[in-house]
Amino acid sequence: MTNVLLEKKGNIAVATINRPKALNALNSEVLADLGELVEIVKADSEIRALVITGSGEKAFVAGADIGEMSTLTVAEGEAFGKKGNDIFRKLETMPIPVIAEGRVHYPDQARKMLQLGAHAVVVGGAITRPLEIAQRFYKAIEK
Repeated sequence: MTNVLLEKKGNIAVATINRPKALNALNSEVLADLGELVEIVKADSEIRALVITGSGEKAFVAGADIGEMSTLTVAEGEAFGKKGNDIFRKLETMPIPVIAEGRVHYPDQARKMLQLGAHAVVVGGAITRPLEIAQRFYKAIEK
């Protein structure tokens, strides 16, 4: 994986999307790396949770890489969209909690969402302090 960094912290896998100059926008390479990430995490029975974050200070993920998408034909664009949908469906259906940066800022909020039946929780915000928020969750999961 070249655009997604993986680190294990005890039983927690921490994946960092690493394209800060592009605000971590999802291009074909990142999607391929995320697909590989899913397989690596699924194969490791010691991992109890997956945290996904983005590098840099400005954004977790800006969304799809519009620069790349603008060069695609209609058929290629549809394939790109399907690939993204398939990978995110795999993340949604993982047998462990998947925590990504979004609008949940505290472990109790995420826990409540999971208790209500969510398969995944997005924590933080589009432009936020990812490390500060992620550290709250690391501490709560390690308890």
